[in-house]
Amino acid sequence: MKNNSKLIVHKIPPATLTIRSVLGVLFRRQRLIILSFVATCLAVSLAIWILPNQYQAEMKVLVQRDRVDPLVSPGNDATTVQPQSTRVTEQDVNSEVDLLQTPELLQKVVLATGLDKPNTATFFGKVSTWAGTHLFGATEQTRTAKAVYSLQKHLQVQPPNQSNLITVLYTSTSPEGSAQVLKELARVYTDRHLEVQRPSGTFRFFEDQAKRYAASLQMANDQLLNFAKKEGVVSADQEKQSAMQRVAASEAALSETNAEIRALERRIAILRQQATVIPARTTTQVKTSAALLEQLKGTLYGLVQKRNDLLLRYEPSYRPVQELATQIEAVQATIAKVEASPTVEATTDNDPTHELVLSELARSRSDLASLSGKATALQRNLTHDRARALELDQKNMAQQELLRHAKSSESNYLLYLHKQEEARISDALDEGHFMNVAIAESPIIPALPTVSLLGKVIIAFLMAIALSVLVAFTVDYLDPSFRAPHEVENILGIPVLASLPMHESPITHGVKNRSISDAVKA
Repeated sequence: MKNNSKLIVHKIPPATLTIRSVLGVLFRRQRLIILSFVATCLAVSLAIWILPNQYQAEMKVLVQRDRVDPLVSPGNDATTVQPQSTRVTEQDVNSEVDLLQTPELLQKVVLATGLDKPNTATFFGKVSTWAGTHLFGATEQTRTAKAVYSLQKHLQVQPPNQSNLITVLYTSTSPEGSAQVLKELARVYTDRHLEVQRPSGTFRFFEDQAKRYAASLQMANDQLLNFAKKEGVVSADQEKQSAMQRVAASEAALSETNAEIRALERRIAILRQQATVIPARTTTQVKTSAALLEQLKGTLYGLVQKRNDLLLRYEPSYRPVQELATQIEAVQATIAKVEASPTVEATTDNDPTHELVLSELARSRSDLASLSGKATALQRNLTHDRARALELDQKNMAQQELLRHAKSSESNYLLYLHKQEEARISDALDEGHFMNVAIAESPIIPALPTVSLLGKVIIAFLMAIALSVLVAFTVDYLDPSFRAPHEVENILGIPVLASLPMHESPITHGVKNRSISDAVKA
């Protein structure tokens, strides 16, 4: 009878990283850790002893906008150009940061400080120089390019966060060399800043242009003076305006005179017609017999009354009475005669209306002759003034062309004279190094290296510890032997009934050395 038994395998979760397991690895590989630590300390100490110290120099550049140069433009800045802002923008700061790191600028620093020269002061420098020259065929251009690359690698330009200060750091093996490189960089950078901020040679250009237009202005003025002398005019435009005013006045006067002439001609025609209609003489007094008779009767009545008055006081034989009687008889005889043959008596004289018409006619004819002469003179003056105005118009066109040339030359001369003064001021500011950047903190020779000896020892100690621990864990990870029962269960998939350590350790409890495990399948 067979006894069938089944193997019951309990799935055990994989081992996790614990403090116990870490300590187990450290105690298992303590010899390797000690050897690695000692070797690393020796190597780092040798490197510290061989490699020179690194010294870092610092410089700070202040970006500002105190100086605002006028723009170089063909127009008048006062009317075409708006005032520039004096606020420093982020673009301004970034531009200066990029300018500090341009290869051309760094190449000038390299050539000025001799960074491209071979370093034969140390053994490694001599070896490196010999190998570069004889093995790699390094040329002067190659050394310069490598020196520029090395300078770029060791130069740090830190843009500001909330200020306008740019921090520039440079690290090298020589404290004097670090400070000298930054000083030379400051000098080259300020010169380059002046070059890029304002075009060079502007003063000479504006000076030449100002002289050119000064000569052109003098020539234009001479041409105007010669034109005035030759043509006999001072201002053709004003004289033309005066001639046009005279032409207008002559035209108005001629038009008015012609109108008066036409009116006089119509008046003369009317006066002639009236002179033929109105008679030359007219009756001024008409006397008839009836009127004479009435007059005689009145005279008779007066004489009778007078005689009656005298008869009241005198006798009929009184002489005055008799004379009155005689007169009465003569009047009565005359009355009888008039009554017998009635007559009419008329008195004539020159007609005043006819005389007035004739005088007006004569005066109108005289005025007509005068106005005709005036019209002829006005027409002659008008023709002369028109010809003079036309002549002055042609002269005015020539003179205006000369004036435009003179004004253009004067405007350009004043413009370039103003630009020349601006360029002179800018050149004076450049000579005085008044610019929008300033070295806020000049580089000084660093007295201490970037990393002190104590710091190097601490770094070497920490590196030795880290490297030795890393080597121990790497070797332990690559070791294929079993060190714990759970490794057997995880890898072989069989349960461990018992494990016998080679020797018991109070710390590792059988985990330190390799254990022997027996697995039995039921």
